[in-house]
Amino acid sequence: MKTWADFQITIPMTGGTERFTTCPQCSATRKKKSAKCLSVNLEKEVWFCAHCGWKGTLKGGEHERPRLDRWKPQEYVRPTYAMLPPTQQAIDFCAERGISEAVVRRYGITVAVEWMPQLEERVPVLQFPYTREGQVINVKSRALHEKVFRQVADAEKILYGIDDIQGHGEIVIVEGEFDKLAFATAGIYAVVSVPDGAPAENAKPSAKKFEYLENCAAYLGDQVTKIILAVDNDPSGRALEAELMRRLGAERCWRVVWPDGVKDANQLLQEGGVEALVGLIAQAQPSPIENVLTMQDLAGDVLAYYRDGRQRGLSTGFANLDEFWTLSPCQFTLVTGIPSHGKSEFIDQLMINMMSLHGSVFAIHSPENQPIAHHMAKLAEKIIGLPFLDGAAAKMTQPDVLAALEFLSQNLYVIDAPEALSVDELITKAEALVLQKGITHLVIDPWNELDHARPNGESETDYISKAISRLKRFARRRGVHVVVIAHPTKLQRGEDGNYPVPTPYDVAGSAHWRNKPENCITVWRDTQIADVEPGVEPIHYSEVHVMKVRWKQNGHIGKAAFTWDKLCGRYTPTQVRG
Repeated sequence: MKTWADFQITIPMTGGTERFTTCPQCSATRKKKSAKCLSVNLEKEVWFCAHCGWKGTLKGGEHERPRLDRWKPQEYVRPTYAMLPPTQQAIDFCAERGISEAVVRRYGITVAVEWMPQLEERVPVLQFPYTREGQVINVKSRALHEKVFRQVADAEKILYGIDDIQGHGEIVIVEGEFDKLAFATAGIYAVVSVPDGAPAENAKPSAKKFEYLENCAAYLGDQVTKIILAVDNDPSGRALEAELMRRLGAERCWRVVWPDGVKDANQLLQEGGVEALVGLIAQAQPSPIENVLTMQDLAGDVLAYYRDGRQRGLSTGFANLDEFWTLSPCQFTLVTGIPSHGKSEFIDQLMINMMSLHGSVFAIHSPENQPIAHHMAKLAEKIIGLPFLDGAAAKMTQPDVLAALEFLSQNLYVIDAPEALSVDELITKAEALVLQKGITHLVIDPWNELDHARPNGESETDYISKAISRLKRFARRRGVHVVVIAHPTKLQRGEDGNYPVPTPYDVAGSAHWRNKPENCITVWRDTQIADVEPGVEPIHYSEVHVMKVRWKQNGHIGKAAFTWDKLCGRYTPTQVRG
């Protein structure tokens, strides 16, 4: 059998069964080269590096740290954590923050010595077990003398204190474990803390950052009718508050009013006592009632408008189109065009552009794009710039396919159903995706594939008016931009062989397709002109006509020209002809 020296592991001369030494795999490359990050168990003859994950046994040899396969159902690591009585050091540390000993014992908080990657050494840490139904799901560690944190690698992210809100219709959400413990000290237990703190003030909210909402969705459903947000009183906390309100629904969210100079609940406990925390909750303010706004509600937006002027929407990723159309939250866009003129292809390209530029998160319901794997292949072509299958050019490699899937996995969710969905059923699914995945855009392609059953006596015009209104209310309520692709009625070819450019009034069903959307877009392809070379796929000319933009900050009427490459489905801006 091999020895420690065969793996270049140096065993310290002193210590017990578990000893700590430098790692031959990573220590030489780090700032603290002498940091003892490798733990060695002499009895079991195993080792593990807390920094780079290298591990192995003398009997079996070294092996890589296992990775979770993202293309299989998620398998979370469950930490081994003994809920022992707290150490005196934990009790004293928490007491300095105003946390009672009873609360420390209730939540199983203790002190241990643990490797902290940020410090590159083993240090005393305060440990917070995250439990659900009495089982330890994750453990968060905080260095006693530095404000650095870590959680168990590959463990499930959940809200801290989740068991305390089960069965409660009114709950509080805070930003840190000590804030949760502060409320518990004040006798308010239906409180949970987010596990990863707040995102940076201008950061794009990521699915990873908010995955705890998906994991805890069952605890945050309609049975919870009042959610008091008591996150930190700073720019990052306000960004967290805004995103939580968007995902959880502003109609059931209340906000606390922090006293001057107070940042969070734990500070308020230390400076004002338990009475101050109880009063804070009692004085929480509801979000504005839907459709009823006071001048106090509007003042911040009005002053920002005065200072900054009109704020443009998000770029489409096409410089020639941005002059005419940009995308803002809470809006509804109609996209139409002759069948086979590329309106779905163009919106697919728009999605990829916005994912890349802004981290936008899309949900798509596209019953015509079946099988779904074929649709994903078309998106992969736009991402990689190569065909998915062999043909006129060599196809992309398998690593290219995996890279495209990795990109899409962060930004795209597909709504699929065996039967046609009604507008209300689709909105319900989209609401859940806002909560769990943080979607920012919803694409419905095409409109006619939804279930449009309507009550006896209701005209198609009235039905479309009400359906668009429901989608617009969803968009405003959840801060989502809704895009609907709808076919026009049958049009006649002109003398030049081309169809005319459809307008919103040509969309089947109702003039409301022109009246109600904030934006109306037509994708039109010149079927009579294409650059053709022998043995090469033709490059087609297309135009995107912006026929309506309600708000000046988003653009104005006009058109942008593109070439469309059939090999990879990409659109490239070009000059408008004629």
